[in-house]
Amino acid sequence: MLRSVAKLTKTPGRMAPRDAEAVLAAGWPEQALYDAVAVAALYNFMNRLVEGLGIRAEADYFAAAGRRLHESGYAAMIAMLGLAR
Repeated sequence: MLRSVAKLTKTPGRMAPRDAEAVLAAGWPEQALYDAVAVAALYNFMNRLVEGLGIRAEADYFAAAGRRLHESGYAAMIAMLGLAR
């Protein structure tokens, strides 16, 4: 799973059906693959948005965001974006 997510992050254009097949063949359920891809995509999207716009934040923002992530996980953000499966 981690190899697949790393490939998706570093070289998304090289992803192929065999990448998903390898994850499933390793015993991961489809939902886990979907969740991992959704989290990686969201993480990468947000990083590119922040980096591209030069957004900076103070430490208190990151502390609040960390608490929110700890309490709600990525599921809340995925649902908010309409990506829930």
